[in-house]
Amino acid sequence: MKYTPFYKPQFGEDVKTYASLKKQIEKKVESIISDPYLNTETLEKKDGHIPYKTFYDRINQPKVLAKC
Repeated sequence: MKYTPFYKPQFGEDVKTYASLKKQIEKKVESIISDPYLNTETLEKKDGHIPYKTFYDRINQPKVLAKC
């Protein structure tokens, strides 16, 4: 018995799509590996921004129900 592979038409389209993205993905991975902190957000206080700790405290405060 001999195996004959059968692929749906979508498979051929996907192979072309991902093959064209391979170089872009490799380039992005290499840039991340070379300098993982490039283009990342700093966690320092800035004017007009809510500090992380303050924001975290606000969203995790227990809800107080109004007394009726």
